[in-house]
Amino acid sequence: MKLQFLSLIVVSFFFFASQGIGTGTGNGLQAQCPFDPLIEGDSILCPGGSTELKTQLYDAYQWYRRAWGASLAEPIPGATGQSLVLTEADALNYYSVEATLNGCTEASPEVLLDVWAFVLPTLSHTGNYEFDPNSQTFLICQGDTMFLTLNPPYEASITWYDNGVPIPGETGITLPVTQSGAYTVVGAPAICPDFILSPGVVIEVEVELCSAVGEPHPGLPDVELYPNPVSEVLHLRFSSSSPAATWRLTDLAGRLVGSAALPEGKEAQIDLGHLPAGAWLLELHFAEGKRTVKRIVKN
Repeated sequence: MKLQFLSLIVVSFFFFASQGIGTGTGNGLQAQCPFDPLIEGDSILCPGGSTELKTQLYDAYQWYRRAWGASLAEPIPGATGQSLVLTEADALNYYSVEATLNGCTEASPEVLLDVWAFVLPTLSHTGNYEFDPNSQTFLICQGDTMFLTLNPPYEASITWYDNGVPIPGETGITLPVTQSGAYTVVGAPAICPDFILSPGVVIEVEVELCSAVGEPHPGLPDVELYPNPVSEVLHLRFSSSSPAATWRLTDLAGRLVGSAALPEGKEAQIDLGHLPAGAWLLELHFAEGKRTVKRIVKN
């Protein structure tokens, strides 16, 4: 009798297991099909953008949405195609699809739809200049250069403007300024090149003759950089014996890549052989907070 009772339990177990008891997916389906649908497509949107989620080719489809914090997914009315187009308004929800092939229906894993978030763009400035707080104007000496840089992650779709007019050819992250004007810029993150924003500030620049003989910074020696473009070693030749000074080398985004003290005298060298090709900014810092900035090109 005990043996017959045990056989009945085993038979009952296999009968109910064959009916799918205890084997359902999150949408109440049996996970017994010989295929596993997967969702493809961008699951992180650019602000204001859209995406198309897509699964593989099957006989029939039903897409589901599960709200953030909800426990059950709900079928999306009319979403019975191989793909599903979603916008920013659909973000912060989970999406899945049921696919049917040869009468067997299987559910995909869920994906979360999210949206990229960016801080507002900002500007940084380097070079030889003074700031007049009364007129809110940057003052540079004739012959000097001020560098305006649009800070990361805004590194795409860049346009610089002077008095509201696009500056021809100026589409890089850094703008060299040598003339009076009112400068603005727009740009976008590289990952979302159509999401174009402006820092919302106007940089007023005025160029002035700083002395009767045109010397922008009396007391500082003139410096000649050669060769420029440079391949290995950059030579510095001062017009007079250089006072104690230091040099800083940055990329056009203002990121420091090297610095050291300069020896006193009229000659100095800086080894740049390890740098990749491109444009760089060399800042020479002297006593009393005086400095000069030179643009160099590495071959």
